[in-house]
Amino acid sequence: MSDAPPRHILVIGMGAGDPDHLTLAAIKAMRRAQVFFVLGKGREKESLTRLRRDILAEHLTGPYRVVEAEDPGGTAPRTTGGATPRRSTTGATAAPTSASA
Repeated sequence: MSDAPPRHILVIGMGAGDPDHLTLAAIKAMRRAQVFFVLGKGREKESLTRLRRDILAEHLTGPYRVVEAEDPGGTAPRTTGGATPRRSTTGATAAPTSASA
């Protein structure tokens, strides 16, 4: 077993996309994180990925890393009837890590 401290994952909602509408709680959570996983929603929504990077650049001063990936449910067709559609996150997922990790 490792003696390394546990790592935590924060799910941070970035709201409707206006950087001026970001909550203080979201900004505080972003400042705790060192790595951000930004989920893309496909080519037609590339501006959302750019916006998320801009929000990070505007509110963070310390070092951080951004990992981009396509949201596997972001472009999936929604179902109707008895099935519950998969919901995907609209924000960034941040993983704070310790400095010694």
